[in-house]
Amino acid sequence: MTIGLANIINVSLSSVPTGLPNPNINSIALFTNDVPSFTDEYKIYINSTLVAQDFGTNSVTAKCAESIFAQSPNVLSGDGRLVVIPMNGVNAISGLTTTKDLTPNLGNILAVSDGSIKVNVNGVQLELADIDFTKATNIEGIADILQQKLVNVIIEVVDTNKLKFSSKKVGVSQNITLVSGTTGTDLYGANFFDIANATTISGANASGESISDTITRIGNTVEYYGFTTTLQMEDDIVTSLASTVQAIDKAFFYYASDTNDLEPTAFTETINSASQTKTKILFYSLSRTQALYSCCASLSRLFSANFAGSNTSITLHLKTLANIVPDPVIDDNLITKAKERGVDVYTNLHYISYSVAGDYADTIVHKLWFKLTIQIAGYNFLKTTNTKVPQTPRGMEGLRNSYSAVCQQAINANILAPNNWNSIDTFGDPETFRNNIRDKGYYVYNIPISEQSQNDRDDRKAPLIQIAIKFSGAIHSSTVSIFAEN
Repeated sequence: MTIGLANIINVSLSSVPTGLPNPNINSIALFTNDVPSFTDEYKIYINSTLVAQDFGTNSVTAKCAESIFAQSPNVLSGDGRLVVIPMNGVNAISGLTTTKDLTPNLGNILAVSDGSIKVNVNGVQLELADIDFTKATNIEGIADILQQKLVNVIIEVVDTNKLKFSSKKVGVSQNITLVSGTTGTDLYGANFFDIANATTISGANASGESISDTITRIGNTVEYYGFTTTLQMEDDIVTSLASTVQAIDKAFFYYASDTNDLEPTAFTETINSASQTKTKILFYSLSRTQALYSCCASLSRLFSANFAGSNTSITLHLKTLANIVPDPVIDDNLITKAKERGVDVYTNLHYISYSVAGDYADTIVHKLWFKLTIQIAGYNFLKTTNTKVPQTPRGMEGLRNSYSAVCQQAINANILAPNNWNSIDTFGDPETFRNNIRDKGYYVYNIPISEQSQNDRDDRKAPLIQIAIKFSGAIHSSTVSIFAEN
């Protein structure tokens, strides 16, 4: 007869509870109104080939995915992915005028060296004069010459030999009409553009499921943080969506193509003046579709940093976007307007980033990452103990240390950096506060647990923890003063 060791030494083995992973901040979403070959609410991709298989090679969704995965680095560099979310939204459309087939008139048009015509764009009349088509050889050449004179109108050749004039903005208020010119050869006439027999269509607003509806429908079923959309929306819908996004842990990237979108009365100023910092607008004039692809490229570059590394945070400023040509319309005047509206641009100097209420595109990502990672750190500290975190100074020290670890990770990634604290607001001991910011770049403090109210103690709440951080910022420009002497 033998007896077991448990009579002397009793051993039990418990597994350490596991916490939640840190947020995959580089998961970005594309809300698309293209029709896919699948019926799922969403699908996750790590390359553009599979997107093309599901949506068609020539779909806008496939082209967006190409732009996203063409960048270097891109979302994959930060262990991210692309989430494509189909939606039942119908595009807003622009106002347009399409001529009849101009083949019979092509010779007459190509012989014109002093043409004129007036184009009404959303109630603003633009008079084109001294139009010289003599160097053109076909309908495409005619379209190119007109396009150079009409910055805010898209001129395309459709159905082989028809000219289509479209506004760069969409919505029911958008319309384009052409009327007779007053000098030189009037291109309105029957022997030229024959506008009397042209087809004119007014703009229309987006309809069906909205982006806000889709965000609600998807909820938390899939992780994503930055997003854009193929849905073309009128200005009021964009500003409404910006308000929605400001209240959630997402970042919305959209675009503008009309130079009027940089004026003080534009929707971009509405977003700017409301300090809706989680919405970033990129101005790109070539077309709305090209602007969308540029937006996708910038989104991919921005959400590419691996925050577990050292010196990995990035700014979009002066970065090159693969497969995106510089915007030929941008000049010093438009640069000034873009800066005033907090709108980014892509120029011959590459990407130029401006801020809304002090937040640049990279700041949006950094703030999202920091908030969500702090949240996970606090949860995991409470979750991964087999016993409990006591309401004692020792328990509070452990909770503070979990938050300090995130701050140190942000220091390593170059999101935060030691510097002077310039605000008059502090907490805790002011000298300790300022010393920590100057020496470490962050300060984590809680009121002593002995000063906690009994109600909070009965509810098993931790005393308020306050964290001050100093962002590292980024140098985007420089002024140099040179003194020379012979």
